[in-house]
Amino acid sequence: MIGLAETYMLMNVATQAAFKTNPVTFLTSKGLSGSHSITLQELFNKNRFYDKPDMAGVQGVGYYIGTNLKTNGFMAAIQMALIPVCFRLGRKLANPAIRRTNKLLADGGIANTVKV
Repeated sequence: MIGLAETYMLMNVATQAAFKTNPVTFLTSKGLSGSHSITLQELFNKNRFYDKPDMAGVQGVGYYIGTNLKTNGFMAAIQMALIPVCFRLGRKLANPAIRRTNKLLADGGIANTVKV
């Protein structure tokens, strides 16, 4: 469970930095027109992946990824480094409680299904 939370937080940092959206919206949304946000569908749209404006002056996905990374890249790098460190520290501090919880789950017979 804790590993899942850490993974989601790292995914959130990555998608916020490059695509200016959260992982759920990135994976499920069709498009967020009018913003620098990019979805998975827009990312793989062959007609929109360029970094210079087209004839109508519309910027491509490559331009927006570059802009988002220039704006958010430094803070994202710091967060990517600190999130695993904080989770490791939190696990060490919470280790006695985690052990007791896992023991209670084992006593209840659901330790194979759920583990903290």
